[in-house]
Amino acid sequence: MSGSSKHQLRVLVVDDNLAELRLITEAFKANHPPAEVLTATNGIGALRELQRADCSRPDLVLLDINMPGLSGHEVLEHIKSDSKLRTIIVLMFSSSAAEADITRAYSSHANGYLSKPADLDEYFALARHVTEFWTRIAVLPRRAL
Repeated sequence: MSGSSKHQLRVLVVDDNLAELRLITEAFKANHPPAEVLTATNGIGALRELQRADCSRPDLVLLDINMPGLSGHEVLEHIKSDSKLRTIIVLMFSSSAAEADITRAYSSHANGYLSKPADLDEYFALARHVTEFWTRIAVLPRRAL
């Protein structure tokens, strides 16, 4: 995919906080072009969505760290250790500013670490910036067919 294309970004948002899940989902859908958004409320649901053997895999995963069951760190480690999934962009999305969380995320090959916004406008700005970077600036691998 060309970095200058108007590719519709397919995003999997993973967060156990339903209010935050809805906010970031709506923010991505408000982009031009709107992102296609898939959601999961826990790590197991995220891995299940990613293991689908069709072309509906996301381009990017926005992954909360603190979730019951499998944490975001554990999901990240699963993604990056799977040869079929490791090229998917994973951005950790957390309210944690702990250096240990940030270091662990990058050590596990996260493609970025984003702090959760403080207000509604910042959610929309974050979604816009992420979408613009990954569809207009960066070049992503083709989706598996």
